[in-house]
Amino acid sequence: MTFTTTLGGRFDPASNNFDAVRLAAALLVAYCHAYALAGGPGDPVSTLVALGYGGTLAVAVFFVLSGFLIARSAERSALSGYLAARALRILPALALATVFEAFVLGPLFFEGNVPWYLRNIAPGHLWNMLVFGEDPYLAGVFAHNPVPFVNGALWSLPIEALLYLLLPFLLIVASGRRWVVLALWAACVAAERAAVSYGLADDAPGALLFNQVRVYPALQMASYYLAGVVLWLFRDRVPFDRGMAWSCALLLFAVRGGIAAPLVLKLCLPYLVLYIGMAGTVGTRLKSRIGDWSYGIYVFHFPVLGAVVALGGQALPGQAVFLYGIPVVLGLAAFSWHVVEAPALRVRQRLRRTARMGV
Repeated sequence: MTFTTTLGGRFDPASNNFDAVRLAAALLVAYCHAYALAGGPGDPVSTLVALGYGGTLAVAVFFVLSGFLIARSAERSALSGYLAARALRILPALALATVFEAFVLGPLFFEGNVPWYLRNIAPGHLWNMLVFGEDPYLAGVFAHNPVPFVNGALWSLPIEALLYLLLPFLLIVASGRRWVVLALWAACVAAERAAVSYGLADDAPGALLFNQVRVYPALQMASYYLAGVVLWLFRDRVPFDRGMAWSCALLLFAVRGGIAAPLVLKLCLPYLVLYIGMAGTVGTRLKSRIGDWSYGIYVFHFPVLGAVVALGGQALPGQAVFLYGIPVVLGLAAFSWHVVEAPALRVRQRLRRTARMGV
């Protein structure tokens, strides 16, 4: 069988569905977390897909896209420009969310003397904006919620930041030897499966890197990130084919809930995500009209939905928590994009132009 189009031939950085895929993944994370925060039964999506927690699957989508697109960025940029671009993409919105948690939600929901809170607790929470200082708790805030975290969604950011830091060096080592990254991906998948077999998937005490990055979640997400990197490096060898995409989707459906599901997910999800991402231009049109709200949704949804749970006296079901909270989340995400993220990205573009001009 001859394939006329590859991922590399199909990929167009200016016209794709990637922003739409990210938006859908961010909304799915928020939807699944609404049920968890409400303390009720699992969300319908997780039950439907039967491939694990729906929120984790959505985060895996982010890591696949990051691996593919950031590998492209790392190949095209000097190390300093690459690191500056990554920092400008992650840190500004994270800083805004951290300030929102510490100085807006904190005073509103703190169970005690607010001036004392502002002097003694809120300033310490600002370490969260440094990524590796991430702490899901804010003492005295949401303490009686079923999930007492102020922002439990940020566990993935230290992992992603660590992978950002390691990727340029990995590409240098693998220069001209793409199979090295492929072998590393296979080793990562094998290590993750071994961690499950030996009971390390339950966040074993002491299994930490930088006191933030737990070994099992890091292996789990790195397997998806490296899959994206591999697909970028082999983009001119991997076909862009509707039949392959449907085969991946049907195989995932066939193994759902079975013992083979985790491994099949590692093999099929990355290709399916990239196929959908390149199959149209909805994402580009969406971004031109409203911007890219996905990261804002990701960093703001957990504290907002936690506030809904606290205001509802823990009596609201998950779907109500989501419906009441998502308009506020979308508003904050829009504010974050237009006021913080987009200006930061313009700075990134100016840095790139300056680097090309040799200034």
